[in-house]
Amino acid sequence: MRGAPRITSRGTLCASLCVLAIVLVCATAGAEAGAAGAPAHLVDGSRPPRLPAALRGQSRALVVTRVTLMAASRLRAQVAACVPGERIPGRRKVVERVGASGRTLTFIGLTGSAVACDRSLRSVPKPWCGRAAWPFRDGRVSDGRLSICTDRRGRAVAAFAWINRMRRARWIVVDQPGFGEVYPVVGPLPVRVSTFAGIAYGRATFRFREYDERGVVLASRTISLAVAG
Repeated sequence: MRGAPRITSRGTLCASLCVLAIVLVCATAGAEAGAAGAPAHLVDGSRPPRLPAALRGQSRALVVTRVTLMAASRLRAQVAACVPGERIPGRRKVVERVGASGRTLTFIGLTGSAVACDRSLRSVPKPWCGRAAWPFRDGRVSDGRLSICTDRRGRAVAAFAWINRMRRARWIVVDQPGFGEVYPVVGPLPVRVSTFAGIAYGRATFRFREYDERGVVLASRTISLAVAG
């Protein structure tokens, strides 16, 4: 796309996906996560933040992701690795999200597009296994820019996508095997979420609900995305 950052049009650094391996690894990962229930740690080894009072009392376990809004200068090396060759202004805000299934950075690139870089525990290459960019207009992106990250054997370990949150949404809860993953809404950018469930044939399905500040469900949605070819 003319004017967009020079980032792979596939929305991921993985050149190819082994379909059979994807199906097998997703089934295994889902079974393990479902048996173990909610994880006690996020992908960086830290413990999840405290569950907001408005979301307590749910019928299933919830794990809160950690979100930080900071200046690009504080993440200079990570941002530089995300968009090689581009000098993102140090004052530009970057949203860092660390969850149970992945870690992401989201920010506005030099051309005004939303940019994201993704990683998971066993994904390759390092430090970012997936990249995405798309025009950001009127507070939205028109494409979720699915990124599927794989391990050294080409097996899918996580899928990433943007969600345009509703105006009054305070939290987005994504279904995972055996638990829900809570993404706090911060700033105007779309929320970059991840999952290790529902990945197959270069596609991924995200099931999620949006809650307002009182814990009231605003919407329950399912989106299915394909890796751009």
